[in-house]
Parts: sequence; structure tokens; C-alpha cells
Amino acid sequence: IIRSSFQTLLDWEKTSFRIAGIFDDGSCAWEYIKSHPVDIVISDINMPFLSGLELLKRVNTLQTHPHVILLTGYEYFEYAKKAIEYRAFDFLVKPITSDSLLQSILKASLDISEKERQKEAVARDLDAQRRNYLADLFSGKLSATEISSRAEALSLPLENCLYACLGLTMDSISDAELSSAQIRSLRSEIQEKIRLLQMTRETSSSLSFRIYPERITGMRMHFLLIFRQEDVPDRDYFFTKTIRSLCTDIIRDCCVDSVSISVSCSPLVESLEDIQKACALVDSTLSERHILGIGKYLPASTYYAPHPKTDKITLPTDTILHHIRQRMADTVREDIRSI
Repeated sequence: IIRSSFQTLLDWEKTSFRIAGIFDDGSCAWEYIKSHPVDIVISDINMPFLSGLELLKRVNTLQTHPHVILLTGYEYFEYAKKAIEYRAFDFLVKPITSDSLLQSILKASLDISEKERQKEAVARDLDAQRRNYLADLFSGKLSATEISSRAEALSLPLENCLYACLGLTMDSISDAELSSAQIRSLRSEIQEKIRLLQMTRETSSSLSFRIYPERITGMRMHFLLIFRQEDVPDRDYFFTKTIRSLCTDIIRDCCVDSVSISVSCSPLVESLEDIQKACALVDSTLSERHILGIGKYLPASTYYAPHPKTDKITLPTDTILHHIRQRMADTVREDIRSI
């Protein structure tokens, strides 16, 4: 976004920047920015209807806001102070030269690129932490406290959610054995296809869900599925219809040369604490794929429910045995009743 008076200052075709729009007042610029994401805004401070400072304030309310470079014909300290207060990226005093404008834009561009790299690094680190967490969760290495605290720290949904474990096994259908590099490549390809499938399903239906992969080794892959409870009014129907359809689509979309893919999914559970048992059920089902059929959806439909917690009973065996040896029948009966 650039005021028309500065449009000829630079040969924009020779730069990596493209002019998205030209506006003569701040109000029109704001209406455009709200619905058209841009990277850099260059604006006068003094404009009709909406000043550059007010435009800057509004821009900063956007979730992803552009870098704003403010221009003024006066070296007023108050302007500079307000520009800093409202987090302007740069502040240029007229007359603006082509060099000063270009340097300011290049500086903004570098800052944008650096922030993007930082976001990507944070996302990669969060993704790695989630994978490690799920590997520990599926294998039953976490206590109940660790399950909830680490899930919260990793921004995994905990409230009003239902969970399932989805397992996927690759079997080579050629005589040649797959190398480690080929297996890694296949895993990456399958994960990307599942990610795209999730995006497609969320776009084409009202069902909102998340798929998180664990840290993966070998030919077996596990994923955590998270659904909102409000989207699952009938769990039996959801498991037999929606989950089956999702797994069938995974087999279809993830089909790759020389590899057969078998998929299983557990019934829905209400707590992450029950996911380890759900994962064991999935693995048990997939281990029978050579009998049930390779390259198919194999529902882990054996009835699954968490075992109710029971209090442990400690038997006073030494005391009872002493009473038995002493032939104290009445006392032994009282001992038994007390247990």
C-alpha cells in the first residue's frame, strides 16, 4: 500500500515488491487491509478521514499485521513518539529520497523474513515435542499427572474432547527389501498426504478434528485423533461410519508403489489416560492383518472400556493364621467378616 506521490520514487519492477493498492485516505486503506493481507504499509501521518497514526493503531489489532512505515513533512517529536508508541516499524521525514525509501522497505522485508524463520523454528520444535510426547503416551510411559500437564504445555485440547488412536502399517509387496532411506521417505509422504486429507475433510464438512503423528520408527505409524464431543452425538455410528470412511480415504490417498497399507483405529475414549490401552488394541488388530487381510481397514472393534479403579485389599494373613492355629473359630469368623 503506497501513496501515489511515492509511486514513481522507485522502479518497482526491478525490486521484489509488488504494489497491492494505492489510496488517498486512511479510511479506504483500512477497508482494504482488513480483507487483503499485505506485508508493508507506507502511509502519511496527515491524511483525511483517518490519520496515519490511527491507521497504525487499527492495523496492530489484526492477527497478522503488516509492517507500517510512516511519513511526515514535519520533524515533530510528538509524531515520532506516537509512532514508536503504536509500534510503527519505521518513521521517515519528508522529503523522501528513493534511497531512504528503498532502505526502509528492505529493512522491513528482512525483518519479515526473520520473523517467519523464527515462527517456523518454533513450530518445528513444538511439532518435535508433540511427537515425543505421543510416543511416550502410546507406550504407557507417562503418569496421569504427566499426561495432562504435558498435553496442556503442548497446546493439545483437553476440554470436551474425544480421542482415538489410529495405527498404520506398511508392508512391502515386492521381493526387494526397503532401505531405511526409502522407509523414511514413505513415512514423510504418508504424513503429508494425511495432513492434506485432514484439511480437505474440514473444508468439505462441518467435522472439525486434529491428527497428530507420534515420533515414528520402522514400518508402523501411530496418530492421535482428537474430535469435539459436540460433533459426535452417536459414538457407535461415528465409529462404524465416519472413522471407517476416514481410514478408507487414508488407504486410498496414501497408496504408494511397492507398499501395501493397512489401517486400524480404536473406539473413541474420553481421556488421554486411556489412549495407551486404545493403542495396544490397535496394535493387536494390526498384528492380525495377515489373517484379516493386508491393505484394508481393520477396525479395532473389540469392546474397549477402561477398567474401573478398585481399592486394594490387604489381607491380615499372619493374624488369621495365628487364630487358626489356636483353634479360635469365632475369632477367625470375625477376621473373615472384617475383610
